[in-house]
Amino acid sequence: MAIKPANTHLSKTLIDSTLWAIERSMLKTGRTLDDTDRLMYPLNWYIATGRAPTRWILCLCNCKPHIIGNMLAKGGSDDEVIGRLKAYIMKKFPEEGFKEVTL
Repeated sequence: MAIKPANTHLSKTLIDSTLWAIERSMLKTGRTLDDTDRLMYPLNWYIATGRAPTRWILCLCNCKPHIIGNMLAKGGSDDEVIGRLKAYIMKKFPEEGFKEVTL
């Protein structure tokens, strides 16, 4: 059974507004713009290089920005950050059937 997300059609506007919402939630916690950009880099890279599946991006767009921001703020290597996000989305949307994959 497929998810019934609030956003059902993926678009560049939806991706951009989601990334901006995540960045804004991180800025609200008192981080600097440079710090926020550094923490957002792994997610931006994963999406921009085409490694993120479209259904995964759609699931990300249906997550709360502050939760994703908190996960990004934990830091670590790029692989650790993406792995943490993948695990969260796999747990939140089990019906999507995402499998654990490497970068």
